[in-house]
Amino acid sequence: MALSKAQTRDILFHTHAYIGIGVTVLFYIALFFGTLSMVAPYIALWEKPSRHLSAPAHYDIDALVTPLLTENAWPEYGVRITLPSHKDPLLSLGHRLMDAIHVNPYSGAVVKDEGSALRDLVVDLHLGRVLGRPGSVSHGRGLRGRTVFDPQRVVAEFQAQQ
Repeated sequence: MALSKAQTRDILFHTHAYIGIGVTVLFYIALFFGTLSMVAPYIALWEKPSRHLSAPAHYDIDALVTPLLTENAWPEYGVRITLPSHKDPLLSLGHRLMDAIHVNPYSGAVVKDEGSALRDLVVDLHLGRVLGRPGSVSHGRGLRGRTVFDPQRVVAEFQAQQ
């Protein structure tokens, strides 16, 4: 039985509407979680009371960093010093082999990092970790949990070549 021209137009119109609604829902989800991933550093800053500092006019970074480097057995090379910024007002010293030390640049006190449960949840939602294995696979992870571009694997291969 052949469909009439009006029935065909009606089917195409409804199919177009349903596809449009589905695509709109997908775009809304992408926009929502993309926005959360963009503001995740600010959520982490807001969540940690140790990061709520009052800023005086001046602080001396050399006076803060030099004693910390001599007190702790830091390696000679590769120490990463992160200066205070709008994303994190603390001065941080770190190395890939050691835990980072966070210092209040205004008082010179070493601050313990509290972690960030809300930010971790936002990152897990963005990466699909809350959905378990199906979420990881749907967000681009392979069978062994690697992304298509795995920076750690690239660095390991580069170091093996040298």
